[in-house]
Amino acid sequence: MKKLFCILAAAALPLLCSAQAVAPKTYPLTNSLFSIAGGAVAIPGSGSTNLYTPSFPIWRGRGFALHSSFWGTNAGTDNLTFTFQTATPYTSAGVTRTNWSTVGGSAPTVAMNGTTIVYGDTLVPPTTLDNEALCRISGVANAHASTVWLDPTNTFISVTP
Repeated sequence: MKKLFCILAAAALPLLCSAQAVAPKTYPLTNSLFSIAGGAVAIPGSGSTNLYTPSFPIWRGRGFALHSSFWGTNAGTDNLTFTFQTATPYTSAGVTRTNWSTVGGSAPTVAMNGTTIVYGDTLVPPTTLDNEALCRISGVANAHASTVWLDPTNTFISVTP
């Protein structure tokens, strides 16, 4: 038995020790571009607007990036605050359901630059989203006294699975 084990080990050792090239895993970048009908969205001065964008997937251990684009109607450097809702679908009585969170979540802010268009990138780390499966932007709040316009063609989410 000992001799058989030594023969098998000697035969298997080169296979176990040989370095095999492993191709790196690449994941596609999923960009969920919001389809906001009617062009730019007005965020009223010192107010907020509900957006409820299409949901996008969240993978465990991964965050996402919010890419936003907007401009103000007056001078100012106040913040726009983006509010997210998260959810995890579940099955009840054979029907898949999703209950969206109504409180909490991440709320990144991006500062405006008067009437100059701002392109902001905000990373939302995975630690704020663990154990969630879906996310969406539910609203945008404007701390500035005048209207701020959100550009829908340059406002989107980047998710890397």
